[in-house]
Amino acid sequence: MRKLISFLSLTLLVATMFSCQKVIQLDLKETEQKFVIEGFITEGETSHQLKITKTLNFDQNTAFPTVDNALVVVTDNIGNTANFTLIAPGIYETTGFLGVSGRKYTVTITIDGEVFTAESSMPTICTLDSLEIVEIPFGAQAFKTIVPKFQDELNVENFYLFDVFINGEKSSGITVRDDKNFEGQVNQQPLFDFIESTDTVNVVLHRIDKAAYKYLFSIGANTGSIASPANPDSNFGNKCLGYFSARSTSEKTIIVP
Repeated sequence: MRKLISFLSLTLLVATMFSCQKVIQLDLKETEQKFVIEGFITEGETSHQLKITKTLNFDQNTAFPTVDNALVVVTDNIGNTANFTLIAPGIYETTGFLGVSGRKYTVTITIDGEVFTAESSMPTICTLDSLEIVEIPFGAQAFKTIVPKFQDELNVENFYLFDVFINGEKSSGITVRDDKNFEGQVNQQPLFDFIESTDTVNVVLHRIDKAAYKYLFSIGANTGSIASPANPDSNFGNKCLGYFSARSTSEKTIIVP
């Protein structure tokens, strides 16, 4: 019931709720198979993962095939290097490599002699100060949702990714925002996740770079899947899909009254 309410309500409300996102045009391709790489380096953490799969055609409805023979290496701009090890189908992990804000990270992936490289600079942490429950009126009803309260840094172009978990289950879809409508201010924009009393809600705020934002927004606008059959801009270039992101993270949890 929650999913039905959320879908119908979001469809009707999204046109009236303000947003700072841009529409990015996509050049869809039906038959070209590409690698899909999704990897993160997170501030303050020493274990990091990267996932490699392949795309499917529009008429295919199976699990994305994994890539299990890649060589994955990450370096930072002061000379630290770490190798990733395959720990599950398509999943690579490195440990003992600390993510530090302000550093630039480069990942190099070799698959059957083909090399893919991407860079990402890790922003400083944006602290998620609190979660506010608000009610949005809709006809004779009102729906509860969350406003993540955080202070945007002034005179800096900022980009954010939100992960929302309701009762331990991650919400579907991709929510990313820039700060053009609230630069230097406290965020007042609600998330598009409708909640109910007694729900336990965990919101994770990631501060990401522009390349990751552009890729995630275009994917979210298209299908909501990282491995969609579209070809938006990737910081790996046009040789593959996906993105590599060095990100800082802050989170809060609340029980809905």
